[in-house]
Amino acid sequence: MKMSFDVPFSFICKIGIFFLISAVLPILMWASEDKDYPKYGPKDVPIAIPLSHSHEYFRQPENPAPDFWRLMPYYEPQFNGGACSVASVVMIVNGFVRAGHGYDLKDQDTNVSQLDLIQNETQQQWKGEMTQEGFKGRLGLNLESLDRAVKASLITFGMPGVQTKMIQTDKSTPEALSEFRRTLELNEKSSHDFILVHFLQDILTRSVGGPYPHISPIGAYDIQNRKVLILDVDRKWYEPYWVPDNLLFEAMVAKTKTFGHGGYIRIWKP
Repeated sequence: MKMSFDVPFSFICKIGIFFLISAVLPILMWASEDKDYPKYGPKDVPIAIPLSHSHEYFRQPENPAPDFWRLMPYYEPQFNGGACSVASVVMIVNGFVRAGHGYDLKDQDTNVSQLDLIQNETQQQWKGEMTQEGFKGRLGLNLESLDRAVKASLITFGMPGVQTKMIQTDKSTPEALSEFRRTLELNEKSSHDFILVHFLQDILTRSVGGPYPHISPIGAYDIQNRKVLILDVDRKWYEPYWVPDNLLFEAMVAKTKTFGHGGYIRIWKP
């Protein structure tokens, strides 16, 4: 004897709607939370402080901030999600070859552009690493590749005497942090050098979905308060922001599978 169940169609629809809501509601709640997540976190106690909220450092005459004023006129956004190295290096190049030379320039002289850097025939690998496909599957530069790109770019644009020192921060030790602080202090007092940092951006901004290996120049160092101003080239999302020097150090020490540890490069003109 066969048994049959005559289930109303309306009941089936109600059950289907119930399961659909059960599946979709958590996703909608997550999306809502993600949308409301602060740009600079953690919420109410952000690590990164936007420059527009804190610019008193530059109003004090004892802080000439030479790097800030040499780099800000050439502050550029990265042209895609992996081009932070290009935007950062072009700021450094212009900081050396253009900043302070305005009245000596001729009418036909142009600023160095990001395209100028990667179109150079010596930088074809760098150019490949800026494409969506990347170079041999990698989009962006590690610290060693960044150091090579800086040196080649400075030679190409007439600065062969400029020196670089690359420090990979592979250990979180008091000695390594002290060395970083000494470098920051030296840099802040001189108008003849710059610093690029290779770090995990999300450690400082608390952006969701990381890790986000990133490169940007340092614009200033508040020695008294031990705060570093990062001229973040990720201009679609961020303005310049201050961060504690020890937390920036930890963001450089952090390691990713693709890029390894971060670090910093001091670039100076003897």
